[in-house]
Amino acid sequence: MNIVGIAPLLGITEGERNAPAPLRAERLGLHLLYGMLAALIAERLNKR
Repeated sequence: MNIVGIAPLLGITEGERNAPAPLRAERLGLHLLYGMLAALIAERLNKR
Protein backbone atom coordinates (compact mmCIF):
# COMPACT_ATOMS: atom_id res chain seq x y z
CA MET A 1 0.00 0.00 0.00
CA ASN A 2 1.37 3.43 -0.84
CA ILE A 3 0.97 6.75 0.96
CA VAL A 4 -1.98 7.71 -1.24
CA GLY A 5 -3.98 4.82 0.18
CA ILE A 6 -3.27 5.53 3.84
CA ALA A 7 -2.89 9.32 3.83
CA PRO A 8 -6.57 10.02 4.56
CA LEU A 9 -6.50 7.52 7.43
CA LEU A 10 -3.48 9.25 8.94
CA GLY A 11 -4.93 12.69 8.48
CA ILE A 12 -2.21 13.87 6.10
CA THR A 13 -4.33 15.25 3.32
CA GLU A 14 -5.08 18.71 1.99
CA GLY A 15 -7.22 19.42 5.05
CA GLU A 16 -4.33 19.05 7.48
CA ARG A 17 -3.43 22.70 6.97
CA ASN A 18 -6.85 23.54 8.38
CA ALA A 19 -6.40 21.32 11.44
CA PRO A 20 -6.41 23.00 14.85
CA ALA A 21 -3.03 23.79 16.39
CA PRO A 22 -3.24 21.11 19.13
CA LEU A 23 -3.83 18.40 16.53
CA ARG A 24 -0.93 19.63 14.40
CA ALA A 25 1.31 19.68 17.49
CA GLU A 26 0.28 16.12 18.35
CA ARG A 27 1.11 14.92 14.85
CA LEU A 28 4.49 16.67 14.96
CA GLY A 29 5.24 15.15 18.36
CA LEU A 30 4.40 11.66 17.16
CA HIS A 31 6.48 12.17 14.03
CA LEU A 32 9.49 13.19 16.14
CA LEU A 33 8.95 10.32 18.59
CA TYR A 34 8.77 7.73 15.81
CA GLY A 35 11.87 9.21 14.18
CA MET A 36 13.88 9.01 17.40
CA LEU A 37 12.64 5.48 18.06
CA ALA A 38 13.63 4.36 14.56
CA ALA A 39 17.09 5.92 14.98
CA LEU A 40 17.56 4.22 18.36
CA ILE A 41 16.55 0.82 16.99
CA ALA A 42 18.82 1.23 13.97
CA GLU A 43 21.73 2.19 16.22
CA ARG A 44 21.17 -0.79 18.50
CA LEU A 45 20.92 -3.19 15.56
CA ASN A 46 24.10 -1.74 14.05
CA LYS A 47 26.05 -2.43 17.26
CA ARG A 48 25.31 -6.17 17.09
